[in-house]
Amino acid sequence: KTSITNGFTWVLYEKFSAAFAAEDQLVNKRAIAETPLRDPVECFVEIHFEHGTIRYRARRTCRAYATESGVETGDSLLNLQYAREDGRWLLPREPQDDVIARILPESLHRYFFFDGERIEKLMRDDKRSEIADATKALLGINAIGGGVRHLKEVRKSLENHLKGIGNPETKKFLKQKQEREGKVENLEKRNQRIEADLKHFGEKKHDLNRQLLELQGAENLQLQRTTLERQHDDMVKRIQQTRAGLAEAIASKGYTVLLGDLTQSFRGWLGERQETGELRRGIQRSFVEQLLKQERCICGAELHPGSPGFENVQKWTEKAAIADIEETAIRLSSQVDDIDSQAQEFCQTSQDEHQALIQLIEELSSVKDGLDSVKEQLRSFPDQDIQNLQQQLDDLELRSSELNQELGANQQQRLNLQREISQLGKQVDQQQMNERKQLLAQRRIAKVVEAIERLQRIQENFEQRFRQSLEERIQALFRQISFTPYIPILNENYE
Repeated sequence: KTSITNGFTWVLYEKFSAAFAAEDQLVNKRAIAETPLRDPVECFVEIHFEHGTIRYRARRTCRAYATESGVETGDSLLNLQYAREDGRWLLPREPQDDVIARILPESLHRYFFFDGERIEKLMRDDKRSEIADATKALLGINAIGGGVRHLKEVRKSLENHLKGIGNPETKKFLKQKQEREGKVENLEKRNQRIEADLKHFGEKKHDLNRQLLELQGAENLQLQRTTLERQHDDMVKRIQQTRAGLAEAIASKGYTVLLGDLTQSFRGWLGERQETGELRRGIQRSFVEQLLKQERCICGAELHPGSPGFENVQKWTEKAAIADIEETAIRLSSQVDDIDSQAQEFCQTSQDEHQALIQLIEELSSVKDGLDSVKEQLRSFPDQDIQNLQQQLDDLELRSSELNQELGANQQQRLNLQREISQLGKQVDQQQMNERKQLLAQRRIAKVVEAIERLQRIQENFEQRFRQSLEERIQALFRQISFTPYIPILNENYE
């Protein structure tokens, strides 16, 4: 049990429990003894798991070498890949540790993968601060701290950029750019070969399915599998289309739900000015000025300069809004109504799309289960020929999955290299230092520093409210179990 527990923690976090005897002896001693000196002996643990609708494959590997002076162990390497409904395995764009930390933070792993025989150690007094930190991590408070750390790295990067503007490094950048362009060319050639192999495997799978249909006894299972495979492919396409539609809706109309406070504020502003008479619909300055110029009121009375009637009408020029301001306010009011209408429509559309996506994923899971059941029946079919054909199909699917995995990884690597090539090209073009770039870098640094300070204040306020809420819950529980006149108080260390 201890080995299995530590297999999980080693892959995900490179951590071991207290009961694990030899952290530096992961490779089997007999395997090392039977291997020539200096030859590597590899050990690995691989975990397949799901989070949400995404499948993950995490594999950590290390190597040991037998030498004249003993056994040397190299550093471990983590490889994390993920796949969606289409089955294409990809490398994550962000750091692997960050992906795992979002699923289960490292600070929380000991509360999910723990040694049951030593569970009491989790509740010791000296663990209170760790439990508090883990609770904050689970609630997402530590994400603010992560933002502060990342911004500090950005600040350091900007400061280094400011120091390096104008350095004569053009040749170095050009060489790096050409090296990456060569790697991209090699990846493209390899991806072409993979695509050709996948096409060949598809043709072989089609031929094997035809042979299964021709064999007596398994034709019904084969027809059922063909139907399920078509349903599977159709659902994958529909899921992709639904995801694309949801992304398009968010990109085009998602901003409208963030303008609610602004539209409400604008309506309040407009209403106040209409009540105070600053904006009066139907009465414009130009209209009043025309009456004064004609020296005649709309009621027909004459308006002579200096007369009480003239002065009363003249006062309306002070109350009436400027025409273009009033027209702008009216036009904005109509646009605000349209924004609110779009926000409601977007919320309903995105909710419907999300529900449809969930339903499709559930249906896809059901189809997968049915497909796996049919395949299992064919694997254990009494006819050896049918078993052999199914085994060949399984081998082809496995090889296709491995090629899809490599193809996805190559495509991701190609994108990364192209981004690096683009960045290096920009660096080549931006070698001459100028004052405007320096000022821009300085303004960026100032904004990053301001963002860090604001996030730190947000974190302090958040932690204070969280500790207060936690303290109130503890006090409520304490009143239920104790009649003594004591009140538990939490300090800053949650003690």
